[in-house]
Amino acid sequence: MNIKMRVVLSIIRNPVKAIVSFLVVLLLSVCLSWGISTHYATQQTEMNLRSRLPAVATLALDNPITPSASFQTVEMIEAVGALPYVVNYDIRSRTFLYANELEWALPEVDQF
Repeated sequence: MNIKMRVVLSIIRNPVKAIVSFLVVLLLSVCLSWGISTHYATQQTEMNLRSRLPAVATLALDNPITPSASFQTVEMIEAVGALPYVVNYDIRSRTFLYANELEWALPEVDQF
């Protein structure tokens, strides 16, 4: 008896077993294809977002706590803006006041 005849006889004799086996294989293949397509869609979405978002650079002081910190000058900001890969730039600035007579008014918070 060849293999095809044995398969047909097995399906005829045990139809519930054959149907359950078929459904399990079908379910596993659907889950596998769903996972692969989700992974591919996630990669494509990430690549599209990264290609559309501009690069962002932030210039910061090395030690902004000390009053003798060197601030960015207009020449430094213009030099950054003149770089070939900079399309446009935005300048934001904060002002800090330093005094030795000031005391911290808030309670100390433990850092984890």
